Amino acid sequence: MLILLFLLVHNSGVPKAPSTLGVNPFVQFLSRSEGDVKIVEPDTSLVMIEDFAGGSIPLSEYLSKDFPQRQLAMTKDPAMQKMISSLNTYRTTSANEGLIAVDFFETLNRAGVHATIRYARDLHVSDLNEGNTILIGGPNSDPWVTLFNDRINFRHVDNIAQQTSSFENLRPAAGEQAHYINTWGNQSVGYVDIALTQNLSQSGYVLLINGADMQANEAAARFMLHGRLPPEISSLLNRKDLRYFELFLRSKHIAGESDSTFELVAFRIK
Repeated sequence: MLILLFLLVHNSGVPKAPSTLGVNPFVQFLSRSEGDVKIVEPDTSLVMIEDFAGGSIPLSEYLSKDFPQRQLAMTKDPAMQKMISSLNTYRTTSANEGLIAVDFFETLNRAGVHATIRYARDLHVSDLNEGNTILIGGPNSDPWVTLFNDRINFRHVDNIAQQTSSFENLRPAAGEQAHYINTWGNQSVGYVDIALTQNLSQSGYVLLINGADMQANEAAARFMLHGRLPPEISSLLNRKDLRYFELFLRSKHIAGESDSTFELVAFRIK
């Protein structure tokens, strides 16, 4: 795993003059919204701790001062205990998701939006009450996304013990499946859910990018920043009473490479 060096972001030269010309509707939407944008990177160390311990870790436990004592108590192997303890001290994220954060940071900066990069383990509940936030990753790498579970329709379900991954469609519309299974191999098929909802105080917005894997997250972020959004979503982003939208996409990639080509499976608007 690679540790993202934030100094590369903050020392990348003189910022370009803010401009919203030529940017897509989502970037324009954020440029019109009040407050800064916090770009939250997922905790890859947490994913590895969950893999070693054999189960997902809820937000309440993730935030506990005792974390990861329960995982250490469940593990009798001293080498494994040392590994879990070491992982708990590291601030790691994947290279793909590190690139996402940098792309968001630089694109928003050029559009005149003040953005900061944060790490999931350094976030606080109060951060989700203020301004706008981009949460990258699913519940296993960023438990903060579970605070918005009741607002999304396509829910990512990882079964670590059985090594399966899928998305549950809570309210299937006509022609939709109840479950969408992610598959891996020489040509992987992965799904990604992109949802925009109001923050906890309803004073700003939270964008959730929850993909089957890090490659799907990277491709979905590029789509939101630089892609051509569906007309229904582009129109919605111009409304002052915007509350929620959700895009559910299917992507394919080969041997760990991200792919910018998506198939729109379904969307929800409100």
